[in-house]
Parts: sequence; structure tokens; C-alpha cells
Amino acid sequence: MGSLIPVLRKNEKTRIIGLVGDQNAFDVTQAHLLSTFPLTEVWHLDCGHTTFQYLRDKWHLRQMITAFIDNGDVRQALEGLANT
Repeated sequence: MGSLIPVLRKNEKTRIIGLVGDQNAFDVTQAHLLSTFPLTEVWHLDCGHTTFQYLRDKWHLRQMITAFIDNGDVRQALEGLANT
């Protein structure tokens, strides 16, 4: 399996928003690494490794997917649920 790190380091065009459950230490460590790359934001959710189930249970998953399809910006859909 190849690493995406060289690609992410050179990213100058694409905004990346990562979602991570803040109850999983490994995920949080990896998310911190991602947050150091250009145009990359990491949003922390109050859950474990199950971020999509968490968003579904909080009634935000559909809103986030719709926002992504419509304009690629899911930040508004995450307001009130996630911390950057």
C-alpha cells in the first residue's frame, strides 16, 4: 500500500476536511498529522471510530453528504457537532 503523504504535502488546490472521533487515540494522532498539510482541516467529533454512525444518530449525516455534493463544503453541516 502506498503512502498519500507526498501527495498531501504538495496539495495546492483541493480543500480537505477530515472527520475524526476524539475518543480513539490512534485516529486523533493520525488526524493531527493530516492537519499539518496544506488546505487540510480536521474536525473532531465526540465519538470513537464510528464517525458516520455518530453523524447519522445526530441527524447530520444527510445534511453533510448533501453539502458535499452541492458545493464540497461540509463545515456548516458540522457546526455545533465538531471542533476544529
